[in-house]
Amino acid sequence: MSDFLNSNDPATRQKQAPDAAPPRGDSGDPESRRDIGNRLGEAAHKGLEALRSGMEQVSHFAGEARKLGEYRIELHNLQSERTRLLKITGEKAWRAHQSDRVDQLATLLGDDFQRLDRLEQQIRETEEKIEQVSLRK
Repeated sequence: MSDFLNSNDPATRQKQAPDAAPPRGDSGDPESRRDIGNRLGEAAHKGLEALRSGMEQVSHFAGEARKLGEYRIELHNLQSERTRLLKITGEKAWRAHQSDRVDQLATLLGDDFQRLDRLEQQIRETEEKIEQVSLRK
């Protein structure tokens, strides 16, 4: 037994310990090389699938982030337009009050009110679009 432990010669070890496993990866057996090749192929396939999945997620995120940015800009522009129109409408109402034409407010401001109603609707629709954007796939 001590010869077995002290021997550096693989042939001696193989003769003295026939039930010992062959050295890993260097058995020369075509079957084991095929097995290693299959395992490497499977690992490469799994790696490519993970990469493909990651790329799909990044692509989805980028597209949705772009949409979200566009909707937020649209919302900001609509809100700015509403603020501007409210200021103009308020100034018209104040001038009508100063010139004692309050009874004509509906006529003077009717178009502005309709534009404000349309803006409010557009703002609500844009806010709904923003809520529906999902950055996760």
